[in-house]
Amino acid sequence: MRFLSRSGKHDPFEMVNIKQVVEDSLVYFKGKFERNGIKLLIDFEKEDLLIQCKAVQISQIIINLLNNCHDFISHISEKWVKVALFEYQDDWIIISITDSGKGIPKDIAQMMFKPFYSTKKDHSGLGVGLSTSKFIAHEHGGEIWLDESSENTKIVIKLPKLQKRSNLEATDS
Repeated sequence: MRFLSRSGKHDPFEMVNIKQVVEDSLVYFKGKFERNGIKLLIDFEKEDLLIQCKAVQISQIIINLLNNCHDFISHISEKWVKVALFEYQDDWIIISITDSGKGIPKDIAQMMFKPFYSTKKDHSGLGVGLSTSKFIAHEHGGEIWLDESSENTKIVIKLPKLQKRSNLEATDS
């Protein structure tokens, strides 16, 4: 957890096995999900998918998303979260996190990645998790979005396997 509690902003981009990054992010949630009756489903296409990234920041995205899944499905009867990881068009990887929720209304979907927007009624959310996740994905030359075609709530993260020179130079400065 100490590894994940730092920002990673000044870390260099490094070649890492993204499967390991995702698995490391899941460690905390396996027990938390189990205690709350949430089934964790994992679908990894390959054992070795190397990408150039800041591993701490990619973990932060995954943790933000898993936290949201936990908060929003903990009160419904059917509770599951599926984490999928696969290669896309040779140059990209996709991480998708789907939960048993039945989607997000359009008005919320339009706002959910904006800073300080939160739907948590108990005011436990600051509204920065998804906007931070979007910022990190963009800093990595990638994207994050709500898959509105899914019958369940599904967030997709698309990241390049290799960073463009401009991203690497921005890290050096």
